[in-house]
Amino acid sequence: MKVIPVGMKILLKPKEASKYYPGTEILIPETQQKAEPKGTVVGVGDSVTDIKEGDFVQYSDSASIIKMEHNNEEHYLINKGDIFAILR
Repeated sequence: MKVIPVGMKILLKPKEASKYYPGTEILIPETQQKAEPKGTVVGVGDSVTDIKEGDFVQYSDSASIIKMEHNNEEHYLINKGDIFAILR
């Protein structure tokens, strides 16, 4: 199913949590893995002008996230106001 955001909504593919401790091949237990609040924009609502598809963004830890399936993968639908920065 294809998801097309409306208004001020943005569809993100979240960055996966790291499975290894930085710089090592030591696995982090699944219960301790934490994903950073970052993701790649895959869709924007018609009222969003300063963020575009393909941007890598950081969003609030307390963002109101709606989990959705898009192209058979989990994605997040969030409000534009929950995005802090475009990371380049």
